[in-house]
Amino acid sequence: MKKRSLQTKFATVLFLSIFAVCSISLFTASYVSNATNHARYVDLCKTVSETASAFINTNSLEGYFSGDDKIGYIETSTRISDLRASIPDIQAIMVYETSAEGIRTLVDTTSEEILGGLGNTKRYEQGWEEYKDSLLAGDTIEDADILSKSGRMLVYCNPIAASQDGNVYVCVGVLKSLIQDQNKAFLLGNMKVIGFVGLILYLLILVYVRKKIVLPVKKIRDYLAIATSDSDNKDLLLSDTSDLAINNELENIYTSFYKIYTSRVRLATAISKAKKESVDTIISLIKRMDNYTAAHLDNSLQYIILIVNKMREMDRYKNLISDKEYEDLILAAPLHDIGKLAIPEHIIGKPGKFNDEEYEIAKKHAKLGSKIIEDLYYKNPCEEYLVLARDIALYHHERWDGGGYPCGLKGEDIPLTVRIVSVADVFDALVSKRVYKQAFSFEESFNTILSERGRFFDPEIVDIVAGLKDEMYEIFFRSTKNRQEEESK
Repeated sequence: MKKRSLQTKFATVLFLSIFAVCSISLFTASYVSNATNHARYVDLCKTVSETASAFINTNSLEGYFSGDDKIGYIETSTRISDLRASIPDIQAIMVYETSAEGIRTLVDTTSEEILGGLGNTKRYEQGWEEYKDSLLAGDTIEDADILSKSGRMLVYCNPIAASQDGNVYVCVGVLKSLIQDQNKAFLLGNMKVIGFVGLILYLLILVYVRKKIVLPVKKIRDYLAIATSDSDNKDLLLSDTSDLAINNELENIYTSFYKIYTSRVRLATAISKAKKESVDTIISLIKRMDNYTAAHLDNSLQYIILIVNKMREMDRYKNLISDKEYEDLILAAPLHDIGKLAIPEHIIGKPGKFNDEEYEIAKKHAKLGSKIIEDLYYKNPCEEYLVLARDIALYHHERWDGGGYPCGLKGEDIPLTVRIVSVADVFDALVSKRVYKQAFSFEESFNTILSERGRFFDPEIVDIVAGLKDEMYEIFFRSTKNRQEEESK
């Protein structure tokens, strides 16, 4: 049997060591990701269930079941169906009444029939039997494993009312196959990254050891062989010679490295394309909410670009807003109101002033929007502008004096880009007609922005806006003219 060289032994040990470290790292990352991903979907189901609960008038439940309030029932089920459709990851939203005999269905978005078995009590089945005692006790169930027609689901059940025989629940489900697919995608992506890093380490360490250890040891060995022989060349030190086996080995490693690198480039390109299509779809969905929303996104963005261009001419800001941040802001700003998709239509479109309860629900759009964008970023981590979009969605209702929501940030604790978006967003809201108010004139709106300097808005940004009055009027004039032309058609 041929004896293996020192370099071959070391290469084998190095490969096994790096393989072991990479495997442990991959297992740990996969375990943490699976747990985080699972918790993230439980939290999403909880948020959706709380939102859907706001659509249901608990005092009318018996009228829904008996059929005495058909109009109210149809309105409620339609809103719940629209909510499910607006959040692609959610598989089903169900409203059940539980009793000792079984489950009675009020709403089931997976049913093709509008009533979905309304009024019929069915025995516990498909995994519900396991949770019967908790359902009868009115407990919240955060992680039910339910077999449905579409496959196995993770279901969050939120009790909203007690009934004569049991309790009424809003249950929200996500397909476990979706979670598993995301876990597999994460595992595959990390396998490539860790393999890529492992191969680089293997290559660098192998080259370094060859130069610093293997070749010196080989020279000493050859010298001792000459020195202990009968040769007349005992004073001859052998020069370095090429080791063809090692060269071939390095060439193979380089070839593998190149294949992994090109594969990652193709993967990044595919992810980028998929991202753009997803975000474009979401923006289109936001714009379809109503005519005001579509125009508001376009107009606000024009005001934002105008303000940022002016700021970048100033010494104070030219290093704070880089080209990359400018491009990210243009992509991120139109997503600031995405959370409104998850707010009930009767609240968002209410023609009058909100009561306290409605206002609290409407305020949730900031956190909901941040959550939706965070989920999108989780699937497309190479798209860094989604981080900025998440912050804008969360903080665009914060105030300079700390009186805003949802976090009560104050002054420069509010990100600079958010402070810019806030001024543009409020100004366009003032000059636009809304369901709850008439449009203010340009002068009234402009003076309102100036009057809120240091209270609602960053004083320095308001000062910049004060010098852009003519340019802002041009945007306002074009927008007003376009709107009038559309209304006259």
